[in-house]
Amino acid sequence: MSDTVKNIGIKVSGDLLHREGFYKFAKDKAAKHYTVAVIGGGTDINNALIKAGYEPAFDEHGRRITKTEEERAIMRRVLEKNTELVQNKLIGTGVIAKPSFLDYAEVLCPINGDDFVTTIMYIGYDELYVLTDPSRVKDKQEKFKHYPKIKIIPIPED
Repeated sequence: MSDTVKNIGIKVSGDLLHREGFYKFAKDKAAKHYTVAVIGGGTDINNALIKAGYEPAFDEHGRRITKTEEERAIMRRVLEKNTELVQNKLIGTGVIAKPSFLDYAEVLCPINGDDFVTTIMYIGYDELYVLTDPSRVKDKQEKFKHYPKIKIIPIPED
């Protein structure tokens, strides 16, 4: 076996941020490899949008539609809050946590975490993992069936 350091990408659902299985998985990968976790937050974003008076909307591919700057700002705040939570729990482990949006040429571009893995990370990462609730495994397997590099990992409740 080679001692080559690999680039490991982990996409984690915001619903898993309080499950120790996610943190153990990420730490184990970071012990030997360069590891980046892309932090989701779909449920939290929906709740924040509803609280602010917006109806969450999605396109035919399941991607969130944000029509206003305020909606994008809400999304960004939720993802940054979730990312900060993860960063604080993983200090000193070598795991880099990032939200699933890009600030490209001063324009905020929200990207669904699953799409982030297939479009942004797929090219440069050696191994990719999508961590999800066990109830969503079949849906994720279907979604990523044409992406052999992506492995679906169920993370049960503690």
